[in-house]
Amino acid sequence: MILHIPHSSINMPVFYPDLPELHLKRHTDWFTDELFEFEGATRFVFEYSRFYADMERLEHDPLESKGMGIFYTRTPWDALYRDIEDEQYQKVMALYHKWHEALAKEAQQQIKENGYCVLVDCHSFSHHQVEDEEESLPDINIGTNPKSTSQKLTYLIQATFEEAGYSVSINYPYAYSIEPVQSRGFETIMIEINKRCYLTETFTKTQGFQPLKKTLHDVLTVISSCVESRNE
Repeated sequence: MILHIPHSSINMPVFYPDLPELHLKRHTDWFTDELFEFEGATRFVFEYSRFYADMERLEHDPLESKGMGIFYTRTPWDALYRDIEDEQYQKVMALYHKWHEALAKEAQQQIKENGYCVLVDCHSFSHHQVEDEEESLPDINIGTNPKSTSQKLTYLIQATFEEAGYSVSINYPYAYSIEPVQSRGFETIMIEINKRCYLTETFTKTQGFQPLKKTLHDVLTVISSCVESRNE
């Protein structure tokens, strides 16, 4: 199993004075590097903020037209904070390609050794990041890919969250899950946690953090069991 955690950091190797702090903080997946932990899983935790380099984006991503491709020039709230300077752009793209090469290599290695690999794309979101009202948003959003996510895996994850009392939606408000390889032995699934389940408006943990972490461990245990059963 691979845990892909690309948006948990606020660290920036370059200072951008025009990047609003509130934009940075509200679009960071706070503490997902702590929430998604499982013994034996390979974790890819990106060390920098998505506002430096977004490892989740695709090459030639449609969001490039809005200044939010791999190399952001604007925030999701349309604040221009940097230009595409060749030196910085090349550094970001080199970092991006290195990341995805390592991710694909790890997935291929797990498939080679075990015949099967599940990648869990680990994120959080809030009503600040979508147009929908808070009341309409689920606690948990499961994102799937048509060819690389099985209905069985989706159902098992959904059932585990619901048994713990969380509301769940499939592909709402976000769809998709990162897919470094395409193979019969590969599955990918995204888990997006509504920040209201564990985070205050000032970006500190609530009392919901530990119960959520326990439930996520239960979910990852279910996924691990799927991996083991496929390998038998």
